[in-house]
Amino acid sequence: MLKTIRIVRLPIIESLTFCFIMLSCKSGDEKKNSLVLVWEQDKAVAVGFNKQLLSANDQPDIAKKLHVEIVGDSNQESILGSIDLSGDSIFFRPYIPFTKGDSYRVKFNNVVIAIVRIPEPTGPAPEIVNIYPTNDTVPVNLLKLYIAFSIPMREGKWRDNIVLIKNGVDTVSDAFLDVDLELWNNEHTVLTIWFDPGRVKRGLQPNEKLGSPLHEKQKYELLVLKNLEDVDGRILRTGGSKRFFVNDRDSESPHVDDWLIRIPKSDTRTALHFSFGESLDAMLLENSISINYNEHGLAGVFEPINKERELRFIPEASWQVGEYEIIVDPILEDLAGNNMTRLFDNPIDSSKKIKPSLRRKFTIK
Repeated sequence: MLKTIRIVRLPIIESLTFCFIMLSCKSGDEKKNSLVLVWEQDKAVAVGFNKQLLSANDQPDIAKKLHVEIVGDSNQESILGSIDLSGDSIFFRPYIPFTKGDSYRVKFNNVVIAIVRIPEPTGPAPEIVNIYPTNDTVPVNLLKLYIAFSIPMREGKWRDNIVLIKNGVDTVSDAFLDVDLELWNNEHTVLTIWFDPGRVKRGLQPNEKLGSPLHEKQKYELLVLKNLEDVDGRILRTGGSKRFFVNDRDSESPHVDDWLIRIPKSDTRTALHFSFGESLDAMLLENSISINYNEHGLAGVFEPINKERELRFIPEASWQVGEYEIIVDPILEDLAGNNMTRLFDNPIDSSKKIKPSLRRKFTIK
């Protein structure tokens, strides 16, 4: 995919090391007396300047002498990045793009040579689109939650901005899996939050010591505070919440033969309708079921409905008379993490095995 690259020239806001050199330059030599901010796909990805702004004595070991810091960072730690010495230009490219609205100190040989402010982001603030599961009743061994946002979000913020409240009073601590790597989809619009699996699964030490994160017959509320930021640094337009009641443990895997299927008529594009009898994993549901006709996958759109308890498939073309087959990926799970072939909470010493059912045929007349 082609990248859109935009170069913006900025005046050097502060200059100490460069002061004498700039005075000796021609006043019209704008390219030599300015910083260059490089944008790719609406992200500020590099800052650069002309080598001629440095004296001959300064030019050796440029990569060791050039550092960039965030203004306002009390630790004054250099941000991580790479330095590109190409032609007459010197570019610093941070490993994570510069944040819109923030200012950065460019230092050479431990002296501030410039301060660059990245322009403020434009456009609407991010919003919470949905929190899954959308069902307001969940099993006590609920394994994970999903929060969907309207635009790509920034990592590193959710632990301080997501709170679980029990019965409107008590804050539940250590309920969620604490991992360094946050679990986002490729577009950074859906965050997966796992309840601590060691506490959910019986027989493990965390469960024996701390118990399950959720308790049966209790009410909970997930609070999402508005301080979560998108990739451009804008906070949520408003916070959000998800209330749910905790029911009994779910100890059964989904089974395709148990699903109720409403079969459409031929020569129509009426939806093929699935009813599962329980809510299934919202993020897995759309991509875990396929429809085959004459040994070829059928093109169409899957739409989860009714709190992920049902699914409809709308074909691109009209249904033809004949035999079809539903094929289910074994990774499809219910809310407790029980997939098509195994129970998540199967006791460690259990010999119970599940006979998977991953295919089911139906006929269009």
